[in-house]
Amino acid sequence: MCQRTLTAPQLASQLSPAAGRPISRHIVSRRLHEGGLFARRPVMCVPLSPADVRALLHWAREHRSWTPEQWGHVLFSDESRFNIQNDSRWAIIWREPGTGYRAPDIVKRDHYRSGGLLVWAGIATNGRIDLYVFAGGSVAAV
Repeated sequence: MCQRTLTAPQLASQLSPAAGRPISRHIVSRRLHEGGLFARRPVMCVPLSPADVRALLHWAREHRSWTPEQWGHVLFSDESRFNIQNDSRWAIIWREPGTGYRAPDIVKRDHYRSGGLLVWAGIATNGRIDLYVFAGGSVAAV
């Protein structure tokens, strides 16, 4: 069985001995495309522990009946890190179009490499907070 994270040249080198003849990466790509599979970068996410999932579900159930006025007093904020260096570790997976958010197509990553920019902002029902950019560190470290 072939792994979905292998490149077309890697798949060709694995399939050639089994076929008893050389198989080109072009043929591998063509056959995968004919089968509806295309090389795409996977969606990256931070893994959640079972306890995190339970806590989020509990929070959502507690707040599902809130009124718009109650939500008007809430600020949602988030941070994202962007790598500004070349990342030669970009991975690809072979998947069908439109399936990028299926669990098997998501790569979990719980750390960031150094050399990036951290951005932070917030939104609420009545407005937003300006975008803040940090060159290193974290929002909690400020």
